[in-house]
Amino acid sequence: MENTTEKQVKKAAEVKINYQAVKGNLTSEPEVKVLDSGMKVANFSIKQSFPIGTPKEGQKQEYVNNYHHVVAFGDQADLVEKAGYKKGDFIEAEGKASFFSYQKEGVEGMNYGNKIIANNIQKLEAGVKPFQKHNNYIELKGNLTKDPEIKVLPSGQEIANISVAHNYKVKDKEDQVMFVNATIFNEKTVDAIKKSTMEKGSTISLKGSVEPSTYIDKNQNNRYSVSINSNFVQLNKSKEVVIDHQNTPTPEIVKEIGKKPANKKEALAKTKVKKDVPKKDAKKRKGVRM
Repeated sequence: MENTTEKQVKKAAEVKINYQAVKGNLTSEPEVKVLDSGMKVANFSIKQSFPIGTPKEGQKQEYVNNYHHVVAFGDQADLVEKAGYKKGDFIEAEGKASFFSYQKEGVEGMNYGNKIIANNIQKLEAGVKPFQKHNNYIELKGNLTKDPEIKVLPSGQEIANISVAHNYKVKDKEDQVMFVNATIFNEKTVDAIKKSTMEKGSTISLKGSVEPSTYIDKNQNNRYSVSINSNFVQLNKSKEVVIDHQNTPTPEIVKEIGKKPANKKEALAKTKVKKDVPKKDAKKRKGVRM
């Protein structure tokens, strides 16, 4: 009979190294073009909407819209072009998650984005079976770049913030690294993190949803952010660095300018878990509820 630790390790092992899937309506017809390399690429965006609050009598229901960007290459781009998708079609896309940072010219501060490098795309209609039951879903493995940060909201609720480095290969190029921030609101999961031995450098698995958001900074500029709202976080058995050898996003997707750790050993150094109470209210979360 398996003990608790063996069950946890097995459950963590079942999490895919990098998987993301979304369902929603096309915001416009896919843009298909040929890169300088001769490879065909298709870009499109999916909009997801969900109601917020209960409208008063005579008022309209308010909705929050989230936008997810998808890119397809080669054969997948050909399929998208031949399918003739139109604005408003209900589309599902699954593949690899690509998180990146970028800076707009003349605007101070970084923006953060996410794209799905699709390996399966389909129009959902009567009789078509979805790839994933959730509308917005991600599975990811990686290494903690710092100890989990436990915070207490003004309401008294505890949350956990973690930052994960996901390493991957791009053909014959040097190893690449993708940084992802995740927030955990589930009480049991936060409690498990507090009781675990998770620390900087630990290998973890997580599941959740991708939540893009926008806000206005102190200079009145629109800023873009994206993070994972995780409902499952599991410590893997070892501290080995997760390498996703099958993740081959094309560099021409976007200019990534996030900094890598200067020293891998330094990035895996140990520090103590911090716990603090924020002075300001937490920013309202936006995203498709799972």
